[in-house]
Parts: sequence; C-alpha cells; structure tokens
Amino acid sequence: MNLFVGKKNTRSTYVKYNTTFHHLKGFINQEFRRDDILLLELNHAFFR
Repeated sequence: MNLFVGKKNTRSTYVKYNTTFHHLKGFINQEFRRDDILLLELNHAFFR
C-alpha cells in the first residue's frame, strides 16, 4: 500500500489504512486468540 502513496492514494489514506489494520489485528488477537481469521468465519455480531 505504501508504494501507491502519491500515485493512487494520499499519505493520509495510507496512515488511516495502517491504523485500522493494526487495531483490527489487535482485536482479533485479543478476542479470538488468533493471529488471523477467515472472512467466512465472521458473522454479523463481529461487525456490530
């Protein structure tokens, strides 16, 4: 994603993407005790 800064995305977009990614990764690790989760495993409760 960082490669596209200035070409397709702004630096601000990259920072927001990175922040969201790290928050979501931390949440998945804390709630599910896993490093990653398949999208198929998520349900509506996850998004609320």
